Amino acid sequence: MTVDRACCRCEAPLSEQERVLVGLPFSNSGPGGPPLYACLPCARAYARSVLAPPWIGEEIANTEARQASGRGDPP
Repeated sequence: MTVDRACCRCEAPLSEQERVLVGLPFSNSGPGGPPLYACLPCARAYARSVLAPPWIGEEIANTEARQASGRGDPP
């Protein structure tokens, strides 16, 4: 397992296969920082928040599919 990021909520190390995209920071002129990733448990908790983006459920499903298939990209 190659760790390349940490969960933005609990700071657990994440591999590319484990991470869930939960946020894309923006500023007035475009991207405001790097994408935010979380582990599955934290992503599921964040998805219940009123601040969660509408696409987070699909990102969680894609990560679950990646883990089930053992590949790094969704089927």
